[in-house]
Amino acid sequence: MITLFGLISSCENDLKDVEEISSKKFLIPVDKSYGVNLLYSDSAIVKANLLTPQLFHFKTKDPYYEMSKGITIIFFDDK
Repeated sequence: MITLFGLISSCENDLKDVEEISSKKFLIPVDKSYGVNLLYSDSAIVKANLLTPQLFHFKTKDPYYEMSKGITIIFFDDK
C-alpha cells in the first residue's frame, strides 16, 4: 500500500513546469533549399549574386532566412 501511494504521488508535475515545457515551440523551417544561386537585379541590371549551400526560411512573427553553412555575396559595379 505504501509503495502504491509513493508511485502515485511521485507522478505529479508542477503546473508551472508543465506550462513552461509546453510553451516552448520548436522552430521548423517552412522551406529548405540547397545549392542556392540568387541574382539580385535593378532595372534589368544584375547588382549582386548570392551563393549559399543551404538556405532555410522560417515563417515566424518576424520571418527570416538562415544560411548556416556560409554565404558568398558578389557585388557588381554599374560599369
